[in-house]
Amino acid sequence: MTAPNQVTRIHTLRRQIPGFGDAEYRAHLQEVYGVTSCKQLNFVQAAGLIDTLAAMAPKMGAAKEFRRGSATRVDGQYGRALQ
Repeated sequence: MTAPNQVTRIHTLRRQIPGFGDAEYRAHLQEVYGVTSCKQLNFVQAAGLIDTLAAMAPKMGAAKEFRRGSATRVDGQYGRALQ
């Protein structure tokens, strides 16, 4: 069964891919997995779909790379331990 965080990730990635609307998304699900909703996927299939969508997003310029060190500085009693 697909985990709720996987469903969220799938839909977030799907929206980031230009030209990959609902019809294309559902056609892909049907063709590759034989289902009409990502909620019908098992955990492993959902992970595979996430990998596929993540690979599609950067090629189209939709995904942004995470920059390490761009987070807010943490001060205070535990600041040093958290950094």
